[in-house]
Amino acid sequence: MIKIQSIESLANSLSMGSESLNERMPGPFVDYDEEKDRSCEVSLASSAGYIKKVKERKLERTIYEFLCLAVWNDILREYSKANSLRFKAPAPVCLTEMSPMKSGLIMTYLPGNKLRALTNMKKNTPVRIKGQKTPLPLYAACALHLGAINRIKEEEKLVHGDYDDRHVFFHVNGGPTSVGIIDVENSCVGSDPNQAIEESRTILQEFLSKKSASEQETETLRAWYSRGVEELKLPRGKSQIDNCIWGIGKKYGVDFDMVNRTVNGYFIPSNRTVHPKL
Repeated sequence: MIKIQSIESLANSLSMGSESLNERMPGPFVDYDEEKDRSCEVSLASSAGYIKKVKERKLERTIYEFLCLAVWNDILREYSKANSLRFKAPAPVCLTEMSPMKSGLIMTYLPGNKLRALTNMKKNTPVRIKGQKTPLPLYAACALHLGAINRIKEEEKLVHGDYDDRHVFFHVNGGPTSVGIIDVENSCVGSDPNQAIEESRTILQEFLSKKSASEQETETLRAWYSRGVEELKLPRGKSQIDNCIWGIGKKYGVDFDMVNRTVNGYFIPSNRTVHPKL
């Protein structure tokens, strides 16, 4: 039985004041995100490896994103343990700058390049992957990871809600190669498994249209994508989402429902439209 605390109590327990922040995160937060017309303020404390995201929205929405981050981070960590490939999502740290209509969320920094920014690198850049005897070309390595993380989303029925090449990160320089997911505030667990499948189809087509210059290259990338899908191992041979959400609810003392998008019964509407059926 999970002991439920109020939204206000939960917010207070998750918050961190400026004095505590300064002690934990030496050095200032500086403007980070290069996206134009962004709907939030994003800053980076590089010395501590944290991102701060402040947005005009009700506190319940910020808490929902905090809890969703915890789920994505836990799920992807479990799949990384069970596979040679590495999957990541930022880990939530605390709430900050709370007011009735504006609040901030601090999370760990996720290194790498946005999927859309891979064109800044040579497509044949060699990428070393655990389990591969020889390096793969950049785009093939990315297709392999994209297939695997899409399979994770489908197995766990995780719907991102704004799944495009801005929100998938591929990390190849410094440390293990990995694929990561960011900006999960609109995510949910789909009651229809086809929701996650539709997102997979959409981003695969987006990836192929931008990264392949010929039919032969397209087929090669599809083959690596399919390998990522087919070779993925499920942790302990089964879906993790139900136990994960229950564990997050117990940890934070909250009634958290990612299927119906509620926190303590409070409905959190998405500010995005899930991709239509193809």
